[in-house]
Amino acid sequence: MLRPARPRAARASRTLLPLLPVLMAACGGAPPTVTAPLASTTAAVTDGTPPAPPSAPDGLIGKWEGTGHQGRSGSWAMLVEIRTTEPGLCGTVEYPTIPCSAQWTCERLADGTLEAREHIVPRTDRCVDNGAMSMRLSPDGKLDWRWAGAGDTAKALLTRVP
Repeated sequence: MLRPARPRAARASRTLLPLLPVLMAACGGAPPTVTAPLASTTAAVTDGTPPAPPSAPDGLIGKWEGTGHQGRSGSWAMLVEIRTTEPGLCGTVEYPTIPCSAQWTCERLADGTLEAREHIVPRTDRCVDNGAMSMRLSPDGKLDWRWAGAGDTAKALLTRVP
C-alpha cells in the first residue's frame, strides 16, 4: 500500500521553486526559457474571429455528406466517414440512393491529397469495385472527392457533418 504524500514536501517544493534559476546559474546551467504565445494566435482567440478549419491531413478526418456526380450514371447521395489518413483501411462510404456501400483503403498522403482505393462491400453489380480516389480540402473547407474506375470518372464536393 502507498503512503499518502506529506504536506511538508509540498511546502518545500514551493519554497525552492523560486530559487531554481539562481541554483541553475550557480551550477553553470541556464534557467528554463518561457515563451509567450504568438500574437496572431492570441488575436484569433480574443477578437472573436473563428479559428481556421483544420488543415490536411487532420482536416480530412470526420464525417462528410453530399452528392456525387458521374457522367453517364447521373447523381447520387454520399455519406462518408474518414477515420484516419494512414495507409490501410481508413474510411467507409454509403451510397444510399444506389444502394451500395464501400470501404476505403488509403494508399498515400502527399501535398494535402489523400489517395485511396474503394472496395465495394458486399459485392454488387450496382457499383464499380476497386476505383481509385483522391481527396483534398477545398479552400472553403469542403472535401473535394474525385474517383476513377472502369473508364469512368466521378466527383463530389462534400460538406462536413457535425
